[in-house]
Amino acid sequence: MNSYVTLGNAYHNQGFFNIRQPYQHLIANGDEHIQIQLGADGNIIIGKINRSANANGTPRIMAGTAFKTWVNEHYELNEQMKVQIKSPNSLLLHNKSAI
Repeated sequence: MNSYVTLGNAYHNQGFFNIRQPYQHLIANGDEHIQIQLGADGNIIIGKINRSANANGTPRIMAGTAFKTWVNEHYELNEQMKVQIKSPNSLLLHNKSAI
């Protein structure tokens, strides 16, 4: 299943992103780890799922510095990033050219 995230200031600069409400049921519970692959041929990093950051309980993916660096190398501010939900604990972030 694919979702899209618009990379505004916070997502572009702070190392996290949210999964939209229609897809939230596909993501594991809060405080679990999640594998995040940075591009189809990219490195896999380990993030953490936070379900208490958003009032509606949708998952915030805390991805850290490696994510922030990757986003800044591959996307401009306010562009959309395709997020493939491979499993409840595994995501693939697509490069802009793969959208």
